[in-house]
Amino acid sequence: MREETEDPVYAAICRRVLEARGFDLAPYTVGYVKRRINVRLAALGKPRDAWADYLDILARDDEELSRLVGCISINVTSFFRDPPLWAYLRERLLPDLLRRKFLAARMSPPSSAAARQVLVLRIWSAACASGEEPYSIAMTISDILGPGLEAAPPGFHLAIVASDIDEQSLATGRAGIYPAAALESVKPAWRERYFVPCGHDRFQVKPRLRRMVIFQRHDFLKEKPFKAVDLVFFRNAGIYLDSGRRKPLLDKFHHALVPGGYLVLGMSELILGPQGSQAYAEFSVDEHVYRKA
Repeated sequence: MREETEDPVYAAICRRVLEARGFDLAPYTVGYVKRRINVRLAALGKPRDAWADYLDILARDDEELSRLVGCISINVTSFFRDPPLWAYLRERLLPDLLRRKFLAARMSPPSSAAARQVLVLRIWSAACASGEEPYSIAMTISDILGPGLEAAPPGFHLAIVASDIDEQSLATGRAGIYPAAALESVKPAWRERYFVPCGHDRFQVKPRLRRMVIFQRHDFLKEKPFKAVDLVFFRNAGIYLDSGRRKPLLDKFHHALVPGGYLVLGMSELILGPQGSQAYAEFSVDEHVYRKA
């Protein structure tokens, strides 16, 4: 029996969030949700595990509902998190992917629908939080092809979709404004190339890079996946989900990917079991990169 069915107050909190925000807590592990609620209780000056008090707060404080959803759905992120992965992406995976794209375009009849299709590189940053990951992707590709993607053939289009369920995080990503401390992991030359000072100790992503990323609200647990994606990033959000939800989610990403497309998981996540191994082939074990089989 699931723990929340034995705790009526916790179950009432889950119902309140679902009814008021349409955000279902059931896919997340009970332990994770309770830890996040305790974070909010501490912020409110309430004792740990004061579930009844918190339910009363949610009943009358609409803003606290939004804070709780953000607290639960937020994915810890930073620019170029896990540097070995980004070195691998810059030196191997992305150049290989781009070469295959450009070769396929040259082999297609000029101006054909097939040529136009392969000249689009679609990347999905799922659970993107406040946008550091998709902007890291955009900077890396810009470093390969040039700031204006001028090394790409005519007609090439880069489409980076950054999705999350939390509107506040998406708003931060769209604005592209970050404190100076957040840019410590960005190379000095790239900080100068892709950011502009914006107020006291704050920097904004330059418009050219911001235009490469489309921020969109999307619930990957409930909504259909995007289609014809070449590369999916889903890093560290899956570890908070109930084990029964992970396999269907991997199936969604598999459906989203083009044949031979790539899935990048977090450093603490693996695709295990015979069904997973049939759908995905390990492409880089150390970096947790998988290729659609």
